[in-house]
Order: sequence, then structure tokens, then C-alpha cells
Amino acid sequence: MTRENTKRSFCQRWRPVLLTMFVIAAVVAVNVFGLGRHLSQLQEWIDGLGQLGYVVFILLHIASMIAVTPRSVFSVTAGILFDPVTAIILVSISSVAGACATFLIARYLAKDMVHRWFARHERFENIYDLTAKYGAIMVAATRLTPFFPATILNYGFGVTKITFTTYFLSTLVSMIPGTVMYVFGADVVSKMISDVGISPPIVIALTVAVLFCVVVFFIVRKRITCMK
Repeated sequence: MTRENTKRSFCQRWRPVLLTMFVIAAVVAVNVFGLGRHLSQLQEWIDGLGQLGYVVFILLHIASMIAVTPRSVFSVTAGILFDPVTAIILVSISSVAGACATFLIARYLAKDMVHRWFARHERFENIYDLTAKYGAIMVAATRLTPFFPATILNYGFGVTKITFTTYFLSTLVSMIPGTVMYVFGADVVSKMISDVGISPPIVIALTVAVLFCVVVFFIVRKRITCMK
């Protein structure tokens, strides 16, 4: 057996183990910190950490994306925990990092497994053709509207032919509108609940972000329908 074949055999043998470790670690992290079920405790805990809370938030968000938790959960949480600008920065960093992590896991650790899973689900049957044809536009479309299961598609993009650089840049730019929508939305709701005045610019930014995401959703849905 050649060195190349030996290396390939070793990688194939350990890929399932490494993938399992990644997923288990991510799921454990999400459940240990009680995200979604113990939000109030999470708020108090992160607030008590001071600036270290920023790092903890980013790491938890990355872990949750690997565990296929909707990124909207952390975007809304950030809007409640932090001021809007800080929340947008933290969510942007952690969302892109989490999306890239799942992409790389799918491409180098679980390509065959992910490919088989997507092949069994008709809902995602066009991802390969759409990504091959539209590339960065397809990636951006799934980020610009909250109606697509982006955390699942992160794995799907990993088994397509799109390059990591294109995926990274498209994700980096196109996640901003959705992040703004969730963060400002959470900020507005939290201030309404606590009877705090709402800044008009925040309301305007939220409205624009929502309308933009809705328009993009219908455009993308029409494109997908035309390809069927």
C-alpha cells in the first residue's frame, strides 16, 4: 500500500470519530449552558463575566451552529444581552466562524455522510445544481433571508464545488442584514417590555432589514421554482 493510500485509509477511519467528537462537544456545550431553556440564567452568567462574556458568547454560538441550532437564537440573545452595536459585531464574528467551521467539517471530515443525508431529502435536492450555477449568489441568498435553514445548509455547502474563499466572503457580507434584523428586533421587544424608549433609527433599520429579507426570500424562491 502506498503512503498516499495509507494516509487516505487513516483519514477515512478517523473521520467518523472526529466528527462525532465535534458534534458531541457542541451539543454538550449548548445543553450545559442551558441555551433556550435557561435564558435568564445565561444572561446573568454572561453579564457577570464582563468582557470575558464576549469570548464565551462567541464560543457558545460557534458550538451551537456545529450542533445545527438556528443562528436566530443567538442573534436574539445578543440583542437582549448587549447593546445593538456590540451585539451585531459579536453575532457577525461568531456566525461567520460557525458557518466556516461546519463547512470545513462537512468538506474534510464528513463529506460522504453529509452527501448521503442531503441526497435522501428532496427539500435539499437542488442545492448542488443551484450552487454550481450561482455560487456565491446561492450562498448569499440563504443568508439574506431567515426562511432558509442556514445552519443545515452550512454542511450542505461543504460538499459542493464552491471554494472556501468564495463561501467565506459571501457569508461574511450577506449575514449582516439578517443579524441586524434579529438584534434590533430583540432590542425593540426588550425595551417595549421594560418600558424604555425606542430610538427611531433602530425602528427604521429593523423595518428596512425585515423588508429586504422578505423580498430576497421571494426572489430566491422564484429562482428555485424555475430550476425544478
